[in-house]
Amino acid sequence: MLDMSNPEDKSRPDPVEVRLRRARVWCARAEAERPEGDLDVAFLSYWIAFNAAYAQVIPPASREDRPADWEVFRTYLQTLTTHDGGEIHEAISGARLWPFVNAVLKDKHLFPPFWDNVHDRSTARNWQRKLDWSARDAHEKLSQRNTHETLTVLFQRIYTLRNQVAHGGARWNSPYNRKTMKTTVQVLASLVPLFITVMENNPKACWGTPYYRVYPIYWPDE
Repeated sequence: MLDMSNPEDKSRPDPVEVRLRRARVWCARAEAERPEGDLDVAFLSYWIAFNAAYAQVIPPASREDRPADWEVFRTYLQTLTTHDGGEIHEAISGARLWPFVNAVLKDKHLFPPFWDNVHDRSTARNWQRKLDWSARDAHEKLSQRNTHETLTVLFQRIYTLRNQVAHGGARWNSPYNRKTMKTTVQVLASLVPLFITVMENNPKACWGTPYYRVYPIYWPDE
C-alpha cells in the first residue's frame, strides 16, 4: 500500500507532471475549437491551460498580503523566460505573431482604465494616453529583450478579457468582442503550447506546487 505520509515515495505524482497533464488537456480542448468551432470555449480553455501552468500554492498569509493573480503569473513568466533560450522572445517579436500581440497591447477593450472611464469619467480621463504609452513601453521592453515585462503586460490585457467573460460581462458569441476574441485566441494558441514545452524541457525549474494536488489513487483520471 502506498504510504501517503512518505514524501520520498516515488509513486507519488510529480508536481510538474500534474501541471503539465492538466495544461495539455485544456490546450487540446482549445485546439479542438479552432479555427471553426466555439471561439469563447477556445479562449477559456487556453486560459485554463495557462492557469494550470502558473497557479501555485502560496504560503499562508493574511488576505492583504496574498499576491494578486497577475503578480503570480508575472513570476511564472519570468521563470519561463529564464529557461526558454530566447524562444518566447523570437515568437512574440516574429513577423507571424507580432501583429496579433501588438493588436492586443493597443486594444482599448483590454485596458482597465478604458472601462474605468466608461463607468466614471472623472476617474480615468487620460486612458488613451496611458494606453498608448503602455503599448510603446511594452514594445521598447521587447526590443531590449526584457521579454517577461512585455509578456506581463500582454497577459494583464488578456486577463481583462478573461474577467469579462468568466464573470458574465459579455454574452456568449457576442458580436461586440469578436475581433478582440479572435486576436487574443491567436496569441494564446501560439504562446500557451510554447510555455508548456519550456516547462517540459525544464522540469527542475521552480514552478511551485500546484493547487488541488492529486492523490495517487486518482492519478489515472487526472
